[in-house]
Amino acid sequence: MIVALLAAGLCVIIQNRLSPRFLLEMIGRKSVWAMLAVIASVFIFKDVMPDAGVVQDMAQAGGGFALFFAAVLLPFLVGAIAGTTFAFVGATFPLLLGLLHALGMDGQILAYLVLASFSGFTGVLISPLHICFLLTCEFFQASPSQTWRQLLIPCLCFFLTGIAVLAFLPL
Repeated sequence: MIVALLAAGLCVIIQNRLSPRFLLEMIGRKSVWAMLAVIASVFIFKDVMPDAGVVQDMAQAGGGFALFFAAVLLPFLVGAIAGTTFAFVGATFPLLLGLLHALGMDGQILAYLVLASFSGFTGVLISPLHICFLLTCEFFQASPSQTWRQLLIPCLCFFLTGIAVLAFLPL
């Protein structure tokens, strides 16, 4: 994956004829390092969860509630708090996949990933930290609090659409 990422970066540099100076400026930005730290922590989290036995403990202790928490509540909360899709996917999907495996529900992975995707993305959409929301409010000089209230019903409809899609997937 790292080789592919470096190759893609090299292609962007060559196609856009970017100077080495520009590349050094980008590498020196705090935001780039912060994003790399988030990505690294997601990969670490993904590996630590099964090794620490958290997934097995959740499966034994919570069963159905743990599955609901991992598929609906946790992706929604992480999406709403972080405001980015990769945060809820990286933080919750490894837990959900491990939990489904521990519960012997490998055949239902697609259905629960769809549910978690709808739930997490709903959280991202209503997050006041979502960069698209913030930039849109700034561009149109709209009040974030008034605009945010107008998002609640469409986001609820989006989540309910996810529930409806789940009804057509094999469980």
